[in-house]
Amino acid sequence: MQARLAVRLHGIATRAGGWERAARYVLHYLIAHAEQSADAGDAPSSASALLGEPGFVAHADADRLARAVRRLRGRIRGPVGPALERCVHLLDGVVSSQRLALLELTALQEQLPDLSTAAARGVPWWPIWARWRPSAPHVTLTGHDGWVWSAGFSSDGATIASAGAEGTVRLWDATTGESKAALTDHDDWVWSVAFSPDGTTLASAGADRTVRLWDVTTGEPKQTLAGHEYPVLSVIFSPCGATLASAGDDGTVRLWGAITGEAKQTLSGHDGPVRSVVFSPDGAMLASAGDDGTVRFWDAVTGEAKQTLSGHDDPVLSVVFSPDGAMLASAGDDGTVRFWDAVTGEAKQTLSGHDGPVWSVAFSPDGATLASAGADRTVRLWDVTTGEPRQTLTGHDGWVLSVVFSPDGATLASAGADRTLRLWDATPREPKHVLTDHEYPVLSVVFSPDGTMLVSAGEDGSVKVWDAATGDPKLTFAAHDGPVLSVVFSPDSTMLVSAGEDGSVKVWDAATADPKLTFAAHAGPVLSVAFSPDGATLASAGADLTLRLWNVTEGKAEQTFRGHDGPLWSVVFSPDGGTLASAGDDGTLRLWDVATGKSKPFKGHDGPVWSVVFSLDGATLASAGDDGTVRLWDCTSGERKQTLTGHDGPVRSACFSSDGAMLASAGDDGAVRLWDATTGASSGVVPGRSVCNGVAWSRHGRLAVAAKAGVAVIDVC
Repeated sequence: MQARLAVRLHGIATRAGGWERAARYVLHYLIAHAEQSADAGDAPSSASALLGEPGFVAHADADRLARAVRRLRGRIRGPVGPALERCVHLLDGVVSSQRLALLELTALQEQLPDLSTAAARGVPWWPIWARWRPSAPHVTLTGHDGWVWSAGFSSDGATIASAGAEGTVRLWDATTGESKAALTDHDDWVWSVAFSPDGTTLASAGADRTVRLWDVTTGEPKQTLAGHEYPVLSVIFSPCGATLASAGDDGTVRLWGAITGEAKQTLSGHDGPVRSVVFSPDGAMLASAGDDGTVRFWDAVTGEAKQTLSGHDDPVLSVVFSPDGAMLASAGDDGTVRFWDAVTGEAKQTLSGHDGPVWSVAFSPDGATLASAGADRTVRLWDVTTGEPRQTLTGHDGWVLSVVFSPDGATLASAGADRTLRLWDATPREPKHVLTDHEYPVLSVVFSPDGTMLVSAGEDGSVKVWDAATGDPKLTFAAHDGPVLSVVFSPDSTMLVSAGEDGSVKVWDAATADPKLTFAAHAGPVLSVAFSPDGATLASAGADLTLRLWNVTEGKAEQTFRGHDGPLWSVVFSPDGGTLASAGDDGTLRLWDVATGKSKPFKGHDGPVWSVVFSLDGATLASAGDDGTVRLWDCTSGERKQTLTGHDGPVRSACFSSDGAMLASAGDDGAVRLWDATTGASSGVVPGRSVCNGVAWSRHGRLAVAAKAGVAVIDVC
């Protein structure tokens, strides 16, 4: 195995046309194979075999290889980082150190088994998809004329209250999003709102130093509670509804009779403003969070200070008990969310992911999920048991300041500095199918045009045909002597075409897997294939820098196009069949006139372009690049219409939904992102642990994701 790996690596490097690209190929394959191997003993042998391969070191250009390693260094985290640092140091202007540097590169493989994928450890990789739904808000509520600082649901889930910086409290119908009332008695910003447990009374806390109580049915003010010396930042009812707690900029927590409005106790201890206060589910304890970086526990009856929790490096902005009262979550200006044992005060876990302050946290009613709202304009969902991220919700055009679940857990509400509230579908959804029969990473996936079949192709050289409805395997066949890099169906779904690293393109009967045609297509790997809309012509893109057209009926070559200064990673026909689009390692896209072979380059990506696809009307081109962006282009003018950012690393694939309304993208960060195809607005994202090599949409609204450990099929529409 090691010798075969070394030969393949050397062949790829040689065909790559330069050691800058060769370094990228070499590391990609070292990492891919090391992660799939549970036996660390494979690493030294394959490394030695690689270095012993004739000509591997002799032709290396240290300066160019160093630049390549620098680019790779930023994309590989963990213990591998120091080795890459040493590579750069050894290669910087020191040609004589080439062999040492290559030793470092190959030595990385010895470390990688410890970083192997969940699949290599025998742990299913697919739970990262298990609770994902597209995160487009199903309702966006507008009406506030200022930042929306807080939101809350009534106990029956029918009404939402929100607090605005313009001094207004608003009530909304939680189902329709219709504005029901605007309460305007506050003289300044309203920082916080909370419903009484019976849903009849609403409390609001304001910068005018008051807490105000409102009749939810009529919207009429009931009482004004005064006592804080500075703005009141948080308010909450006790579970029984008899007591109201408020927290203020004056550093105090105050307890009030919820019926009488009488001041009962003042709790002092924080050294600075108190940002958040919450009752435990049994009403026996209070927790408060302050600018002094602490969380404090209080006896809710006596007001006695019980415990002080320290751990955040900056102000603590929000605190909440889990539904069972066993755990406390806190959110900080330091960008972290922290879990604490609510009984002992022991720090349990720290969740990092937000890029900036975390303004609010909320548990789902079942306690399984934690939502956090951040200054990075995202709402993030976390698995409470593992601390792993489940989903990132994007859509707010400003800081997200508050987040809360509906009582039934089906809806998540977020409020932000963009003056909106957004309601998200929080209902868990299991993946439709998880297909894991490939022995090595899945490199390509495609649905048949008639929607009945799903095909996956992998580094193991096999092609697998699955029933798209049930996920049952239908066919498995060895297609190529080496990895299968691309698969595509004919428009009538009767033929299947595969492209291999062995340089061939093969046409198969989709029902029986009987071979029909074989084209000795390219002098090097064939990286992508595409059918013309009429099914008469096949296009193939290769590492030999050419784009070739084949007559499927006659089984012969028709044209060869040249223009890219590097391997062609993707090719696709326009809906009318008159134009081809290609994506290259040279960082360009090209539109080709199929009749004349003339091409027009589109430039904008900073690095290789891995995927390209036409919109359904042929007016827009979407491209996915090594620079972590998805770009939308006007096919007529060549102008870049939008740049979609969000992926943390190269984006390997993009595709439009069958109705053309959405665009999906997937990349090395393991995330699949959904975008509005018209506006470019983010419609959802699911983080993952496994590199995603491809995405495909079925005519029925299902999304198939090709990853290192298998294929996940998810109902999206």
